[in-house]
Amino acid sequence: MAARESRAGRPSGDRVLRTAVVLSSLLFVLSAAAAVGQLVWSDRINRRGGCGFDGYYYCLMLKGEVAPKPFSRRILLPFLARHVSTNSLAGLWRVNVLSLVAVTLVVIYVAWRLRPVVSAHAHVAFRVVPPLLVGAAFLLARNSFHIAATYPVLSDPLGLLLLVSAVALVVAPTLPATRLLLIPVCFLAPLAREELAVVLSLALVLAALMRLLPWLVALVASGASATGAAYAFHQINSGGAGLCLTGQNTYVPCPESVQSTLRVWFDADFGSWAGLFRFGVMLMLALGPFLFLLGTVRDETRDRRFVMWIAGVAAIFTAVSVFGGGDTDRILTPAGLLLALAVVVSASRSGKALLGLAVVVAAYAVQQDPVQAVSGDPTAWLTFFGLRVTGLSSVIRNGLILSLIALPLAVLGCRLVRSRRTAASP
Repeated sequence: MAARESRAGRPSGDRVLRTAVVLSSLLFVLSAAAAVGQLVWSDRINRRGGCGFDGYYYCLMLKGEVAPKPFSRRILLPFLARHVSTNSLAGLWRVNVLSLVAVTLVVIYVAWRLRPVVSAHAHVAFRVVPPLLVGAAFLLARNSFHIAATYPVLSDPLGLLLLVSAVALVVAPTLPATRLLLIPVCFLAPLAREELAVVLSLALVLAALMRLLPWLVALVASGASATGAAYAFHQINSGGAGLCLTGQNTYVPCPESVQSTLRVWFDADFGSWAGLFRFGVMLMLALGPFLFLLGTVRDETRDRRFVMWIAGVAAIFTAVSVFGGGDTDRILTPAGLLLALAVVVSASRSGKALLGLAVVVAAYAVQQDPVQAVSGDPTAWLTFFGLRVTGLSSVIRNGLILSLIALPLAVLGCRLVRSRRTAASP
């Protein structure tokens, strides 16, 4: 293994490695600038005093009022916001922004810990490029900083932080004892997003089966997750369900049971050609070009099992959540970002691969359009973030066309990544 890492780290391709460092650094700086710019200059959605659509129910909970299902279960966001600021929207905004900053730092650390080339004589690119690219991907995602800047009342950022924190505690604990933090993290996760109870329980069992985690820790943490879910489901609610926006700009009661939720969104996605088209575009935005490189996680790397497990968590999240609501691209964003982490870590074994990964992240930036200015007008806001309910022309303009423009870059990056076998061979 040491000999292989040494060969992979030889400075024979210094020019390619330097180019990868420059491009990844540029992507990270620009993505960070775009995220900060959106937070500073974006218009807040002008609906219900800035609470937005579903966010209105979180605002009610923040004031101590009772909300309908399923929002009544997600008590962690209003609880934290109430203790961060006396101004309701300011507290919610701060919790979400801090969650996104924290999750970005966590994945940067994980990417650095799991980098496949660790030889002391390896080029600096093998140490800095994977963390920079993973951090850039988390900053660039349309449904991370960009949406939080305009829609401060979402439980997604907090759920993403707890999910990624659990992943980090499995694959990159600072000390073995720190894995015990999985217990409180798994308890809190369903209080942010109830579906995380199922995701984390299955993920932890998979980790134990792959011998990444002791069975005792996995079972206790899974039990904590189930306890958190039970506590969430027993919260007082106002009766009935909240209102869901349809493609005809009308509101209907949201489905209450798991079965009715699956039936409603499955019918919406596959009941017509227009629904199937929307669904396909939202999947492309959620998973990005990283899906094309999924095969790289099977390659022999220093921490192959960890990388395969991260990809497995992304698959579990997708299977559990894909029909959990209308905003498929937003709901599946955590799966796409975990996939980005797994792909970048597994493929970073040669200069060409690092450069190719940087090109793939550049393609992701084009697709996500992080510099798009979004108006606070609810109708204009939905044309960019609400592909489920906006016109097909907006789906084409803000989803399909951006993905097609990014496609040549993604193909070029994938070709460079796949050429690493030649570059890394003896």
